[in-house]
Amino acid sequence: MFAGVCRRLAILVLVLSFLTSSCALCLAADRPFNLPRTERKVLSNGLVVILMEKRDLPLIDFQLLIPTGSADDPRNKEGLASLTASLLRKGAKGRTAREIADQVDFLGAELSIDTKEDRTVLSLEVMSDDAAFATGLLADMVRNPSFVQEEFDKEKQNVLASLESDKDDLPRYASTGFRRFLLQGHPYAHPADGYSESVARIERSDVEEFHGQAFTPKGAILAVVGDFGAGEVFRLIRRDFSPWKAGARVVKRTLVEPPVRIEGRRICLVDKRDATQTQLRIGNVAFARNSADYFPGLVSNAILGGVFSSRLMTEVRVNRGLTYSIFSRFIPMKEGGVFSINTFTKTETVGEAVSVILEEMDRIVSGGVNEEELEKVKSFLRGQFPLSLEAPEEMADLLLEVEFYGLPADYAARFRQNVDSVTSQNVTEMARRYFETTDLAFLALGNVSEISPQLQTVGKTQTLDMDWKPLGATQ
Repeated sequence: MFAGVCRRLAILVLVLSFLTSSCALCLAADRPFNLPRTERKVLSNGLVVILMEKRDLPLIDFQLLIPTGSADDPRNKEGLASLTASLLRKGAKGRTAREIADQVDFLGAELSIDTKEDRTVLSLEVMSDDAAFATGLLADMVRNPSFVQEEFDKEKQNVLASLESDKDDLPRYASTGFRRFLLQGHPYAHPADGYSESVARIERSDVEEFHGQAFTPKGAILAVVGDFGAGEVFRLIRRDFSPWKAGARVVKRTLVEPPVRIEGRRICLVDKRDATQTQLRIGNVAFARNSADYFPGLVSNAILGGVFSSRLMTEVRVNRGLTYSIFSRFIPMKEGGVFSINTFTKTETVGEAVSVILEEMDRIVSGGVNEEELEKVKSFLRGQFPLSLEAPEEMADLLLEVEFYGLPADYAARFRQNVDSVTSQNVTEMARRYFETTDLAFLALGNVSEISPQLQTVGKTQTLDMDWKPLGATQ
């Protein structure tokens, strides 16, 4: 353990030193942005391998993407994909959960598993000398997980306890509730961890069956970035991953249809009677990750609420003092996406906050953007992009994104050019497509008896309790 801590501290010092020096260079303006060369290979079982040698830090980051996520959860067993993925580190090919954790700690490595709507990613960062350990462990985890009953029971209880505690994390609870309200039954509607009632139904046999169907090399991508020799690392990958049987993937991503935009206004009030503040979420369905709307949407959102100097931040926080934080964002996924505005305000100012937000959305729809404001935002996005790719894990994540979503091979190299090409006319078109205030979903989580009268002029409301059960009739 102590050796591992020392190694991580040494790595941290190196990373901070590197980032400090490189950030200074990046902030020097639009410097040339040249990415290291990548090699793309495909194993006979279908696993795609992308290698990028990046030798500025003595680290290697391995990221293995499995094209299955929460959208593949069976109905009434939401949370199955995430629970299956989390159990991969709880025992594999003779290694117990404790042994895996101890080996990772001893080497000062970092292991994480993340499940989203369309994908599950296993990430393992190691020192340059530990590449063989990394490929061996990752391959064992996806090929030969133990799924021991005792570990299954503990992990399931951990998930249930976490879901229960989410009710105390009101910003998170409001965001997951908004997705549920907006998408209503769509595979993207539920949180990756599922619901308490759905996780309670999951048995160990469900996990074993789901793993057999979904965790195959078909469609999987392994991105490796860092300080290594491509030939040697690919030899290790071929040694450890070639025995991974291709199988017949039963879970098919094409079954997920794009979500449909709502028409009109729909307001969901979630009653939390002791709350002194109200969590607000406003939005609608938006575009997929590979859409042509991505770059115009990125710029348009930055103007509305995507950066600290945005219109929403300026008007709602700075000028009106209605909140401490407000932001908007597009969340693009494989088959569609979501646009949302997230903020909170005092209970007595909910109506005013909603009114100001709608005014700002109307203003960009009808008035567009001037050239000075547009150029300022584009300059910020151009400068921010290289900074977001300094660490090996950030670069590996980008490589996965490009491959998984079918983005152009020169996506990163042309990022700043694509941002630059967005015009004021594009912004107006995006605003009319995604920021129109006539078609919106609203969620307000707080003291409904005080919130409801303030939103009567916005549209019809329905009220739910904190367990998402209806309270009274729609008004």
